[in-house]
Amino acid sequence: MTHSWTEKDDLKALYVYLYGVEELPFNIHQIAMMIDTTDDSLKMRVGNFKAVDTDAGLTHVASQSVDVFNKYSKLSKRDLRFKAFGLN
Repeated sequence: MTHSWTEKDDLKALYVYLYGVEELPFNIHQIAMMIDTTDDSLKMRVGNFKAVDTDAGLTHVASQSVDVFNKYSKLSKRDLRFKAFGLN
């Protein structure tokens, strides 16, 4: 079954793309489980954000990911972490 990505899911992937997981109390596997998808699917979505940001890599990026990137990528690390994970 294919995961239907929500904006909240994309926010988590965007955070991982921009800042990694080092400062989170979760790893990639735990985040994937939170949003009910696989580690590979989450990594692919993170790759979507790299493609949007650098115009390189994946060629078929979800339009929602483009919208999320444009809307939220300029937030501070703290604000994006709160929006994505509810953490300060």
